[in-house]
Amino acid sequence: MSVPLYLKTIQAAPNEDYYHLFLGRAYLEAAKRAQDGPAPPNIRSLADLFTLPNVTALSRETLYQASKIALDAAYALSPLNTDHSANLGRLYRFWAEATANPSLRQERLEQSDRWYANALTLSPNAAHLWTEWGFTKEALGQVEEAIRRYQHAIDLDARYVPAFQQLGNLYLSQANARLAAGDRAGAAPLLEEAANAFGKAVGLDPTQPGLLSALGYIYNLQGKTEQAIAANEKVAQLAPNDAKTRLNLALLYRDLAARTNDPVALAKALQEARLALSLAPASDRPAIERLVAELEGRP
Repeated sequence: MSVPLYLKTIQAAPNEDYYHLFLGRAYLEAAKRAQDGPAPPNIRSLADLFTLPNVTALSRETLYQASKIALDAAYALSPLNTDHSANLGRLYRFWAEATANPSLRQERLEQSDRWYANALTLSPNAAHLWTEWGFTKEALGQVEEAIRRYQHAIDLDARYVPAFQQLGNLYLSQANARLAAGDRAGAAPLLEEAANAFGKAVGLDPTQPGLLSALGYIYNLQGKTEQAIAANEKVAQLAPNDAKTRLNLALLYRDLAARTNDPVALAKALQEARLALSLAPASDRPAIERLVAELEGRP
């Protein structure tokens, strides 16, 4: 584990801000993987970090607190370094996601918001930071503010795929909420925006199965079955042994066959369903077996 090495390095060079940054990042990564545990010890300063037990014995909350102390120390040593403000923004965002208490979660998101604002004051042309700031705005429920930040990231770098992806995810989330409420008319323009964002992301990087799968899902919600099939066929080319993609194709071809009475589509549906069955984990097989029986015309 890198934490003991960073602590020793800080003892040898206490005024080097990047050593504190690396320590804070190490604690943060450990916190993401850690579980809830007993109440954290009372750690208030960098000196307290040297008294902590092994990282693997620390609770998630303790690790987040340790990360904060280390990142605060890095910022204090070099407050004009964008990396330090940005990492504090990330820390508070991830910490908020792991916080069950609503008021404390809100407080940590607001802290994240302030740190990203500070980071972008220092480096206003960093597209990745505008995108990350959008994550925080979205978590705060400030949808329009999040959209503005994703769009600004795109304006700064029209080839930055994560900004298009996150913008598409936001529009898709909003559309799904409208669909769940029975408002198909309200969902339609949001789905169009989502399809546009994911379409641009796929155009920039056609090798990511997740982007293509999301685009196929949106097309299906729009009733564009043929386009949904085309997107999922590309996913299958990239990930031929993915059971979920094969099942998606089986369902899409089934729907196409039902609408067009096309025997070729029906045969493709059965082929994909059988392939999905061969690839799926045991827990998913009963449902796929029922689909295979349906497509074979068995009771």
